[in-house]
Amino acid sequence: MTGGRWAALLTAGTLLVLAVAANTASAWHPPTTEAEARRRASNDADHRAALLIVPRGARQVARLPGRLGLGKPVVPTSNRWIDIASRWRSNWPMPKLIAYFRAHRPQGARVKDDGALIYRGRPIEHDLEVSWNQYEWWASDRYATIRIVPDGSGTAFRFDTVASWRRPEPSADIVPTTNFLKIELRRGEPTKTVQVAEITDRATIAAVAETINSVPFYGPHTRPTCPENYEGDLWLTFRDAPKGKEVASVRQELPACSFSLEPEVEHKLSHPRFGGQALVEAVEPLLPAPEPVSSRSSRSSG
Repeated sequence: MTGGRWAALLTAGTLLVLAVAANTASAWHPPTTEAEARRRASNDADHRAALLIVPRGARQVARLPGRLGLGKPVVPTSNRWIDIASRWRSNWPMPKLIAYFRAHRPQGARVKDDGALIYRGRPIEHDLEVSWNQYEWWASDRYATIRIVPDGSGTAFRFDTVASWRRPEPSADIVPTTNFLKIELRRGEPTKTVQVAEITDRATIAAVAETINSVPFYGPHTRPTCPENYEGDLWLTFRDAPKGKEVASVRQELPACSFSLEPEVEHKLSHPRFGGQALVEAVEPLLPAPEPVSSRSSRSSG
């Protein structure tokens, strides 16, 4: 069968699978400009700041006395950094306030106790770190800090929500069409087998790349659904020539699950995708019959 015919079948055969994946996808996509990345980080910091659950009777203030040592923000790790701070005073003693924050976590967050700073045998500051269990590929930091200090007979505390972002590289998320594609499908159940194909027809390679680029991104709020154990994996390596430099690689763990499609383009930061079953079904017709794994060389030697 000609390469063009394979490409046509490949494209037609994945349309239904892609439609199903698109219907179940979140609307999330990686930012394409730095302005968009910054806007998302700022909105996210605002959202997290609103999640703070303060104790009854705590009063928000514009500033705190310098003697309390809460005037400085969290130390930034880059110049793409947002810190939203709020300052509070409470009549509660430190132990009661610390216990309150441990018990009243912001929605979807977990609280890590970083312990107390001791001076002359007395705690002068107690720090808690609040983090959210979600994926944020364009933000190296998404967390909050609560710093609590004694203030007379009560306490003062500062709540900082932190967000940073990376400069987007849209090309990192697009698998290109090349002149050579190696496909390797390995399965471990019920027996270890391997299937390997080397494709040089550009139309077929373009159709495979389009399948990858069309499946949804795994976003911060996509529900993870993955098995405890994987039964194999699919590797695709894109090159301009059989012995040329690797332009892109794609890994899909089997069985396909929520964020197990992992593209890497020119060693840039790329985002996991889901709906990878579409890719598995697209390339299976291009592969020869399975062979025992011992009769084929490993991927590392290819």
